[in-house]
Amino acid sequence: MRSLPLTMALLAGCGPLPVDRPHLAVEPRTLHLPGVITQTTAQGGAAQEGAAQETSAPLSLFNLGAAPLQVTALRLEGAGYRIKGCTPPLQIEPLAGCLVRVSYRFTGPAAVGLGAVVVESDDPEHPVYRVGLDSPPALPALAVSPQEIDFGAVPSGTTRERRVQVTNLGRATADGIELRWEANPSGDFAAHTSATALPPGDTAEVTVTYSPRGGDADQATLELRWSGGARRVTLAGRQDLEAPD
Repeated sequence: MRSLPLTMALLAGCGPLPVDRPHLAVEPRTLHLPGVITQTTAQGGAAQEGAAQETSAPLSLFNLGAAPLQVTALRLEGAGYRIKGCTPPLQIEPLAGCLVRVSYRFTGPAAVGLGAVVVESDDPEHPVYRVGLDSPPALPALAVSPQEIDFGAVPSGTTRERRVQVTNLGRATADGIELRWEANPSGDFAAHTSATALPPGDTAEVTVTYSPRGGDADQATLELRWSGGARRVTLAGRQDLEAPD
């Protein structure tokens, strides 16, 4: 069970409803799942090849009545959804609640669906309460890792290389991928990627190099753009001015 959030607490500020009966309240009344997915991982944290991907959001059930609420059923309508928490049959005491987490399993770019969480209880006003579910919008969302790279001290006349992983956590292909320098005053940094489009769940690499040619410290900002968004990677490095052994 969990405490009331602010909106529910305001409704119940004067205590439970005066009538000696349960009263089911649900927050939110329509659940919009976010458009970013997380990849199911195998034991040890390594991502499985072709693993399922999901997005999820919380749904809270509260009893604003003056009598215990008996939840007898909690079921889903719609394909691709799963639910955890608040396992019926359960009793929710007055001014208490419980948390449900609804997830949507991503099965492909065209897998967009509507659904509902159906709550059955002994609330005399709402014995069957239906919460609409809206699956994530089909949008790309790229994540980069790492977001900061420090090349450290690099001897003059040499090149040091690092790689940045780019993963599409959205539900649509990211098109028009390109690299641009937001700042690279020394020109000693360079970057390259062969990816121009990235389907949902796929990962690509950006190769970043540093070849110091003058001065002892450099900084730059690399911007990765796609249709509908951008991510930045900050770079730093310095020229090793010490004489070789």
